[in-house]
Amino acid sequence: MAPLATAVRTKRTGEGVYEGLVDETWTVGAVPQGGYALGIAMDAIGQHQASTSAPDVIHLAAHFLLPSIAGKPVRVTIRSFRAGKRFTNLAVTMEQESKTTLTLAVLCGTLPDIPEAQSYTPYQNTLAPPSVFARRCPLSAPPKALDVTSFGRAYTFAKRSRWREDPALLKRLDDLAQQRDDENEGQRLEWGAWFELLDEPEPIQASALAFVADLLKSPTQLLADLHRQDPAAPKGDSFYYPTLQLSMTFFARLPKDDARYSTNALGLFSYGNVVNQGMHDGVSEIWLAPSIEAGESASWRNESRCVAIASQVALTVDWARNARAASSSKL
Repeated sequence: MAPLATAVRTKRTGEGVYEGLVDETWTVGAVPQGGYALGIAMDAIGQHQASTSAPDVIHLAAHFLLPSIAGKPVRVTIRSFRAGKRFTNLAVTMEQESKTTLTLAVLCGTLPDIPEAQSYTPYQNTLAPPSVFARRCPLSAPPKALDVTSFGRAYTFAKRSRWREDPALLKRLDDLAQQRDDENEGQRLEWGAWFELLDEPEPIQASALAFVADLLKSPTQLLADLHRQDPAAPKGDSFYYPTLQLSMTFFARLPKDDARYSTNALGLFSYGNVVNQGMHDGVSEIWLAPSIEAGESASWRNESRCVAIASQVALTVDWARNARAASSSKL
């Protein structure tokens, strides 16, 4: 049961070629979580770009062609399309057992540090609290004020991590579900949690952000959970939600040696409301978490920063297909 930092690690074996192992810890049921698989590719990209003028991933667009296979070797191949003075464009593929499982288009550059507090001034290039235009962390309370909640049966990485779901966001959904449809039309299905890695050998790396982004509760799962009291209604954990496509934009480097922020926790806020025959959208915001060890200051919401945003398209399929996908590499 390798920690996430170890489980995503790859080794250079040739020009633009990196190899690793898909760890069996970071799975949903029998299938490796999509964001975890993407994190393996990000580790390889980080090594490939480390000594260049564009060391950081700024944007990526990933397509999941086949489920990854837990316990099997993986190969990541990186090809440069264009290397300019500020930006580099990469084409990346991931393979297992001679089959392509993941393709990525990647934009690399140099990310800025997280923005410090500043008031709004005309023509400024950065928004941060206390500016009235700056977005604040949408979670209702800091991690220390919330209880640890269960992942459910599907997440095999529960021994290596935990989360604290935001009860205020869950209550808001319950309240909206009790109202007539024409009273609050077009409301988003919002959800959020603080996610924490346990027993990690090093602080959270950029490669872990993809894993966290793909942890969102899908709109179809939230809809199912809203009707959990109805014995005839299907439950959210009776389905599997494979990701088809995931895009991420990164806005800042993760801070080092900053006592305000946790080194092993992040905030996750997600929403979506387009659902058609189980296919659905999802948007995830990744936020720096207040330091749990040092306690949170009264201004934690103003100090938190959004470091990445992801959008995805996923399916809703019967849970039995999870095991079949693991054995046959097909959905």
